[in-house]
Amino acid sequence: IDPSSPEAWIRLAQCRMSENAQEAAAAAITAGVEAISEHERRLLAARGAAVLGRTAEAEREFREGVRQAGGDTGFAARLVDFLIQRKRGGDAMTFLQEVVDGRWGDRAELKSWSRPRLAGLRDRA
Repeated sequence: IDPSSPEAWIRLAQCRMSENAQEAAAAAITAGVEAISEHERRLLAARGAAVLGRTAEAEREFREGVRQAGGDTGFAARLVDFLIQRKRGGDAMTFLQEVVDGRWGDRAELKSWSRPRLAGLRDRA
């Protein structure tokens, strides 16, 4: 395992969860957050919370990541995927509409990413 890779820690936590070893999975996420670069910590914490079934915590982390991400669309994409995976497509569309409307700041890159994603979700709804 590459200890600098957030994906490795997520996979390890998923493996532990499949073994019904929730404490070991949580320990893997904690160790991963300490081992990876500061830039990637919040995303690992959010994804890890989702793996552990801590959905409210995961959503808070994803949303806070969007707030802090500037023009980076990574957190927004992960938040939308997280909501869709939990069958909350309406919440995903609401978030994307808020981005388009400027409620998450005037970030052109984030807005331009959100428009086609929102249109795609509306087409499927």
